Amino acid sequence: MAILKILPEHKSNTTVEFAPRRVFSSSSNGHTGSINVIVNRSPTQRDSIDMREGLTNTEGPQKFSENTFEGRRDMIYNARFNTVGQGNIFSENAPPYNYDLQLGLLMDGANPHDGDGNGLPDDFENFPPELFKEQFVQLNLNFAHIGYSDLPLHPRNAYRLAISRSLPGTDFAGKEFRKKEIIRNVLDSAYEIGRPGFKWGYGNFHCLNFFKTNSSDIPAVVYQSPSNLYLPTASLQIDFRLKVNRYPTDAGTIMHLPGAFAVSVITGSTVDPLNRPDSYKLLFQMGTDATGSIAPSTINVDVSNADRGAKQVYQSVPMITSSYWHDCSIRFSETENNATGSFVIDGRVAGTFEPTGSFTVATGLSQARDFLVLGAFFTGSANNASELVTNRYGFVNPLDAEIHEIKISNNYRSLKDIKSNLGTAVTSSSGLLFHAPVLYSSDSPPMQYYALSGDTGLSGPNDTNTQSTTLSEFFEVAPAFINNVRFDSPFNTNHSNIGGICTMNSKAFLRDFVNGTYPILHAMMDNTNGAPFDVAGFGSQHILSQSLSLFDEQQRANLLVLPCDDGDFKRTYDVYPDSQLTGSVVDETRPEILRLTNLGNFRNVFDSQLIFVDEGWTYSESEKLEPPSLFPTLQEMTTPIQSLPKAKDNPVTIPSQRFFDPEDYGLIGASERSSNMVVMFSIPTLFYGNRMRPGTIKLTSDMYQGGGSTVGSRFVKGNDYRMRTTLCDDGYGNIIRCDTSGSLSTSNFAGSVYYEDGIIALKSPHLFNFGSHNFELEFQGVQNTHILELLVPVPRSVFNSSSNPNYNTFKPFADVNEEAKSFMYLSTLNFHDSNLNVVAKARMAQPVIKRINDKYLFRVKFDF
Repeated sequence: MAILKILPEHKSNTTVEFAPRRVFSSSSNGHTGSINVIVNRSPTQRDSIDMREGLTNTEGPQKFSENTFEGRRDMIYNARFNTVGQGNIFSENAPPYNYDLQLGLLMDGANPHDGDGNGLPDDFENFPPELFKEQFVQLNLNFAHIGYSDLPLHPRNAYRLAISRSLPGTDFAGKEFRKKEIIRNVLDSAYEIGRPGFKWGYGNFHCLNFFKTNSSDIPAVVYQSPSNLYLPTASLQIDFRLKVNRYPTDAGTIMHLPGAFAVSVITGSTVDPLNRPDSYKLLFQMGTDATGSIAPSTINVDVSNADRGAKQVYQSVPMITSSYWHDCSIRFSETENNATGSFVIDGRVAGTFEPTGSFTVATGLSQARDFLVLGAFFTGSANNASELVTNRYGFVNPLDAEIHEIKISNNYRSLKDIKSNLGTAVTSSSGLLFHAPVLYSSDSPPMQYYALSGDTGLSGPNDTNTQSTTLSEFFEVAPAFINNVRFDSPFNTNHSNIGGICTMNSKAFLRDFVNGTYPILHAMMDNTNGAPFDVAGFGSQHILSQSLSLFDEQQRANLLVLPCDDGDFKRTYDVYPDSQLTGSVVDETRPEILRLTNLGNFRNVFDSQLIFVDEGWTYSESEKLEPPSLFPTLQEMTTPIQSLPKAKDNPVTIPSQRFFDPEDYGLIGASERSSNMVVMFSIPTLFYGNRMRPGTIKLTSDMYQGGGSTVGSRFVKGNDYRMRTTLCDDGYGNIIRCDTSGSLSTSNFAGSVYYEDGIIALKSPHLFNFGSHNFELEFQGVQNTHILELLVPVPRSVFNSSSNPNYNTFKPFADVNEEAKSFMYLSTLNFHDSNLNVVAKARMAQPVIKRINDKYLFRVKFDF
């Protein structure tokens, strides 16, 4: 044996980076793409010492004994008597013992079972054959124990890794909530350097999202228009940005001011290779032809604008491409362009129209109804928006598209002005009548909702007395009643903090910045008479918390406002008064961020005062010990106990007052004030290696689950999945929406991705339903494989002697021409560290012959 030093010139390092693409989809049967941790797993576990479940129907691991498989096997191989069946002893009179029978019973068991599936035990048909070799007595085979081959796959070996989706919930001691806090407190800070984000917040850049459902109730956003508030009187200019991304085939109305105008989007005349519409155009109804008697879907679009005659119905050129954002304008003034109106799409004229010679804006436009509708066409008889709150009728042609930056003006803008301001927010002007940029405002009106308050608060918002002795009674005895509270939050913090329910405060995003007014949401949960629960007969808060998210009205309200992905539009905020962009959520210094770290009123029962009500009953037994903190340690307790009681123990004592008034008792901290309307995806390390490759992440999900019916007092949901939404990462640790084929809004962050930790957090509450029904995730992982190449020179002067005592001197070959008198076999190379410890070995497939005069150069590669 000889030791050679490997010099630096004999070493080389190479790193190969692999980035395999992985795709995972959720389904009712689990997740496609999930993998088994133990690849070569045994279906019977015969030789696995980890299977230690006993032979006495005892669940879980236990000590080795004659009643465990491994203990019994040890007794058999050591020739010791052992119990079988119900405890009787083998009656073999003398050794040697019958190992065949004992091992047969251990491996296959002797328990009669129905092997042929005829409903009757097969008795001896399934006994081990060794049983019939000899006759034994005192061997109890009646319900004998199972054998190894009857065992299910061991949970450890059967464990599969898959993408997991989790929600923080309202259990502040639960692992999901702790995961949220780790992300908020640890990961956000750790990833902040070099990866700019919004921390525990999301972008204040949104769009109105209307989509087709299977419900007979058509949703609409309705603004009150008293005293002709939105009626143009001098010129007509309508502007909006539009994206049609779900290939609708029916006419959909963007906005309708009955008696004045209606703007709809309709399909073009061509289709793509998949027989889907590949272009769309605008349909404009003006004056008396927009009163509501002529629905857009009934208009003959084959008639050209010049042939309409007295009908004030016109259409643009099909210049709207599916899934792209377009800047759209419709304008008309009898004093401009020879009284010729025009459609302008993306700064280009997309069609013109000439009303009848006597038509003017002042005389031809009137307001037949005192409201402006977004998202549908109104054909009913209601005269004002208040009549629509309790009556769901009169709406047709629902829109299936997304819009934002919607405005109505009395001013006629030139084509040059339109072109110069493409992709920028409009500033306020004297002629602006209506402007809905879809921005969050802190002064939104109170929400009308079913309050989660248990049996407290019935005599006032600060009444926290209760007569209940259990948590179930606390929530089920009291009826679910309608309440009105103003929330300076993107969502209802009462539902969020008490029940883990997402109820979006959608109206807070729909302020008309010209008049400071907010709309009524028709056929949506917010600001209605609560028709879903009235119709279904649901009255308890328990059913409310379980079923609210299933109703179409709730889902439509939650999905009405979504993060905007219009990358061609630069969202600005300095054109509005600062007072409208301040509060607990919006900071006037950074209005592009909606902060989610200071939410909830913890002194109001109808808001978040009962945030610890679950923990109150869970730990009510420990309250007898008067611990100084909410979750005391054993040292803090006045009376030692082993553990706090579990919730399933259902203690009958009423929790102390501090659980009903946590703010005054100092129990509210940053974790309780931060949003828990977060969706978290965890990707196991085995799927991505070192990290997830930035810029390769893509998530899709159907966020709306439609259909269903009420059976008695129970609502059964259908399986109509719609509203597919796509998210991706920007390459810098932020999640953005990417449902457009055009430029993406890369600064409107909806969440964060932590590449090295395999975690994705969707912080935008508008995406709280993402993945609840299904989801698909694809990405590339980054896994480095390092290659160390060592050149080991073996000169003539070494490796020529052997210390093996059996060594004999022979010629390498019996050939007469062989000159060498002796040789050595080289079979193994050992690699030592500086302390001469063997750290690696290289073995040859066949030993190499080395004569005294031979020299070699071995090239060894190690992959790690």
